[in-house]
Amino acid sequence: MAGSPAALKVLHRRYGKEHIAQGRQPDDEHGGQRRHGRRLAARHRGHPRWMAADSRPGATLARAMDDPAIQSLVGTHQVSCSGPVRLAVRRDWVAALPLRDMLAGAPIRSWGQPLPHDYIGRASIDVLDTAAGALVAKALTRGGVLGPLLPDRFVNWRRPWAEALLAEQLSARGCPTPPVVVVRSTAGPGGLHRLELATARVEGAVDLLEALRSQADPRPLAALAGRTLRKLHDAGLRHRDLQVKNLLVRGDGAPVELAWVIDLDRCRLGQALGQEPRLASLTRFTRSLVKRGVLPATAGQGAVPWSACRAFLQEYGGLDGLSAAALSRRLRGRLARQLRWRGWSRRPVLVSGTGRH
Repeated sequence: MAGSPAALKVLHRRYGKEHIAQGRQPDDEHGGQRRHGRRLAARHRGHPRWMAADSRPGATLARAMDDPAIQSLVGTHQVSCSGPVRLAVRRDWVAALPLRDMLAGAPIRSWGQPLPHDYIGRASIDVLDTAAGALVAKALTRGGVLGPLLPDRFVNWRRPWAEALLAEQLSARGCPTPPVVVVRSTAGPGGLHRLELATARVEGAVDLLEALRSQADPRPLAALAGRTLRKLHDAGLRHRDLQVKNLLVRGDGAPVELAWVIDLDRCRLGQALGQEPRLASLTRFTRSLVKRGVLPATAGQGAVPWSACRAFLQEYGGLDGLSAAALSRRLRGRLARQLRWRGWSRRPVLVSGTGRH
């Protein structure tokens, strides 16, 4: 096919006869298309190493600054490339971090002074003290079926870069989230990359699960969660895992307007969410409370009274013609079906007034 007249016709139609005949790149603004055209032309001429230049780790990094994922962070982050390493550091943290060592591949724990912590996650998490503040740093790891095979290697190196950009955009829309301070992707053999990310630590913050378990009256925290989810949904955030441990609140109980949202990996930001995505997100959040044993699956169980759940839904408000009471009924039905599918035998009495304790 590569040497057939049909293949040559495709090349001529796409890139121009004179460019293919002379081996030159097309005069268009799409750099990736030009590079693809050169490789196709070389392959048509029977060049034995037509893909060799792009098969070596880090070979394309000379053109990395033209990538949209990197260009999107240039305004807020200082971006550097060296060998197989792509690095972005937030500009107000540049002076506090060892950029030269980070570009040379220094491990995460050398970025600052390690601090003790009790964070638990799929990946190993480090809390590092720097001159500009504390960082929560981790290497991205993979779950699911591919987890045992490729635990910390990814084809898409843009994932943490997209998360850093989304954090900046979400903050600009009035939703509190810790800024992503460091993004590093390191190319390796086989087109796979090691991805690392560090966010600013919110001092004095604990996750909502810990706060709910420690507060005598959980209703203020439930109302705070309702306001936060409403703000996130109105801002257009489609969070892949919006659950109780991904909201941070003040550990001392001081009142705040909104909770901090974390774990924005593979999330999307767009227009305000419609009714169905909101219901799905609320159901997932409520199910996480049941899963953690905070919210009762049946009357008389759990650590949080249903009055707190009522405060949560009242603060969230209605949906597209649905009052808070109608939203409660819709949410109760969805939650009951999901809980029964997961083995729960009784229907939860969500905000019905009969499940208080």
